[in-house]
Amino acid sequence: MKLGLRSSLATAGALGLIALLLRLPFRMRTLYSYDSANYAFALRDYYNVAHHHPHPPGYPLYVAAAKLIDLVVHDPNASLVLLSTVAAAGAVAATTLLAERQYGRRTALLAGLLLAVTVGFWGYSEVAYPYTSLAFWLATGALLCQAVLRGQAGLALPLGATLGVGAGFRWDAALFLAPLWAWALLQVGWWRRLASVVAFLAACLAWFVPMVWLSGGLASYLEALRLQSEYVVGTYSIVSGGRALLEFNLSYLVTFLRQMYGLNLLLVLYVLGRLFTPRRLATDWRIRFLLLWLLPALLVYFVIHIGEPGYVLSLAPAFALAGAVGLAELDDELRLSAHVLAARWPGANRSRALTRFGAAVVPLATLGLLLWHADAFLTGVGPGRLPELRLIDATQQAQLDYLRLHADPATSIILAHDRFRQTQYALPEYDVRLLFDEYAQGWREGRTWRIDPPLTATTLYVLDDLDVAGTPEASRARLVVLRDNPRVTLWEFDLRGVRAIAYGYRQVHLETCPGVRFC
Repeated sequence: MKLGLRSSLATAGALGLIALLLRLPFRMRTLYSYDSANYAFALRDYYNVAHHHPHPPGYPLYVAAAKLIDLVVHDPNASLVLLSTVAAAGAVAATTLLAERQYGRRTALLAGLLLAVTVGFWGYSEVAYPYTSLAFWLATGALLCQAVLRGQAGLALPLGATLGVGAGFRWDAALFLAPLWAWALLQVGWWRRLASVVAFLAACLAWFVPMVWLSGGLASYLEALRLQSEYVVGTYSIVSGGRALLEFNLSYLVTFLRQMYGLNLLLVLYVLGRLFTPRRLATDWRIRFLLLWLLPALLVYFVIHIGEPGYVLSLAPAFALAGAVGLAELDDELRLSAHVLAARWPGANRSRALTRFGAAVVPLATLGLLLWHADAFLTGVGPGRLPELRLIDATQQAQLDYLRLHADPATSIILAHDRFRQTQYALPEYDVRLLFDEYAQGWREGRTWRIDPPLTATTLYVLDDLDVAGTPEASRARLVVLRDNPRVTLWEFDLRGVRAIAYGYRQVHLETCPGVRFC
């Protein structure tokens, strides 16, 4: 192995290890979200996309990779979280390698460090979600595209296979890299292009066939995919909503970028103005590379779908590289300016002070940025911050412990929204139902669900906030305080004499026998 390659791998490996060590102490102990429970169901029980184990389109290789970890760990949530952590470290290493091959060692160090501590990327490395895996495959695919563009034509076939495997983790990995892949294939002969496409299709076929078979066949899988697609298109796509949904998607995109990247957005805006100029785009292929890396995801989020903050982490490796390039160029300019000023101003002490000042500005600013991200993750408010992760852990653990101790599976009903699917997973022997569906029309005003006779349960538990004060149900309700810091509660209702239950957003209505307390 050449000395330069060995040194590059050592640098990338060291930064990946740093990212891994930063994450290990903070991993979540419970399932982070509804979708996290879907993945956990697929690991613990069985894989079937039609049953949302997990939800469409299926993520078969993501589930398979977590399953391999779970053969050792024997805890689906811990296995999924560990996969997120390792994928984040891999994304840092791949981004570092890519940055060094394009811009050199200094930019590589900056890019790796920026990605390792970016607040949202750090937070989503600690939960059972596939978004750091998406970032890993995007960084790895971009690294191979860059190698082919620089003349390593023999990597065209591995590039196609890599995109096929990445699509088995997250289908959008292949979609977002398609323009870079096409550009890379234009640089090689036709038979290498064919080999790359065949490798991609073969890799996709290798996971698509078992995924469909485990989901009950092609018709069953396609029906599940159709229903999911109709929901996505109807909720987010400008195809159904036109300008209104375009503005909605833009609003969500800006919000999610702020939540996931924080102070980095100022750096991104600076870099956009500095790098993506007509002259730079025309003369520097590396800037065109960055643009093609960023645009597909942004277009999808504008036009088709952006569901939650983790989506924008697909941009994290490219943002880290762009930010590192901007910082490196700014550092060069400040050093040069300080040297010119020092030459114009006589005096050895003044010259040395100016030179040192010019050399220190960007390193100190970078250190401040890294420390800001660490503080934002450890103490900040928002999705993926450590306080939120610990609050979710504490809330779910306290409620589940109470239900296991006090609720009889044969005579209890549990209503939940924020933790509905997670509670279903944790308490499979209980009757757990969705409190309200925020995608149902009029969900804020109405009681969207009912439980009609025969009603055999004697106790109802509600895990979310309710407006009970001043209602007839108040006499049957008890607010149970499970812990004070953080405050965790649940509602407990006496169902004796109740014939039916109507419930929805922040409300429960108990229908009793007319004129009779217990019947």
